[in-house]
Amino acid sequence: MRGLVSKPVIGGAILLHCWIFLCCPIHSALLAQETSNPCADAERQAALDNSSGTWFAIGCLTGLTGWLISVIIDPNAPASPLVGKSPEYVAAYSDCYRHKAKDIRSRNALVGCIVSTGVIAVAYTVLLIAATSDETYNTW
Repeated sequence: MRGLVSKPVIGGAILLHCWIFLCCPIHSALLAQETSNPCADAERQAALDNSSGTWFAIGCLTGLTGWLISVIIDPNAPASPLVGKSPEYVAAYSDCYRHKAKDIRSRNALVGCIVSTGVIAVAYTVLLIAATSDETYNTW
């Protein structure tokens, strides 16, 4: 019963186990990378790329025009996260990025527009009250 399994078979089995042990984590990482959620990735990137303060300021300074600009202009997704991805992933990522970025931009520009309109309305009201008051002020 000596030599039921030859040395080449044992060596081959060891090589096969080593190959499976080394290659399976790499294959699993590639599969996990491809099956990740493109919309979640795109929304996270859109939130990082689009400054809410910038679009708030644009809304404050330009009013309704700034909001219209934020609605009309389509943002483009960055290319670096899409390298090596499937066409379906790229399409889903681009659509989700565009929608999320446009939402962030338009919402903050509209809030800026409303805030600046409120500030201007309060300023005009104060000026109107001051101009129509009966008291006269002496200026020296």
